[in-house]
Amino acid sequence: MAKKEKKQVVVTPAGTAAYAWVEKPDSGVNQFSDDKYKVTLLIPKETDITALQAICDAAGEARFPDVDPADIASPIKDGDESSKEEFNGFWTITMKSKFKPKCVDAKKKPLPESVKIFSGDLIKVAAAVNPYETTDTIVEVVKGKKVKKTVKAYGVSLALNAIQLLEKRNGGGDGASYFDEEDGFEAEDDDVPEKGGDSEDHEDF
Repeated sequence: MAKKEKKQVVVTPAGTAAYAWVEKPDSGVNQFSDDKYKVTLLIPKETDITALQAICDAAGEARFPDVDPADIASPIKDGDESSKEEFNGFWTITMKSKFKPKCVDAKKKPLPESVKIFSGDLIKVAAAVNPYETTDTIVEVVKGKKVKKTVKAYGVSLALNAIQLLEKRNGGGDGASYFDEEDGFEAEDDDVPEKGGDSEDHEDF
């Protein structure tokens, strides 16, 4: 049996979490729901990302030496080119996994169950560098007729591995932090609604 290739793991610069599905996979009915844990990281444009970009570029070129580097898609996107205005001024990276990511605090200690990561929180992400190749079907017009054509696409993705919470900026919207504990009704575990990611539609970048 061939030995499975070990993926290189990188740590991103600090950025803001967006469209975060960290506690449970995005198994909804939104356009881009895909049963995966995921987060889009927004890194301010003034942040130096040259080292991260170089690692991604090198991985793609090593995997696909016969492909023009310009034709290998990078996981790092320019938010100014996105249709989402809130991404302007940022580099964006969408990272996904079939498995729940490990989450730690700024001192690398595991997050307690009471602390959840939501969109708006300041985080770093550890991710595996993953060159990929896909086959797409496109339609071209040749001499006035539509012709289906199969083409290969190449790129590098960053697979979500672990998340470090640097600053809690989003309490999750339940309002619990505003109150003191009181005598009275106490919900059983089955009464507490399950929290997940954001309910908005989102897209891959």
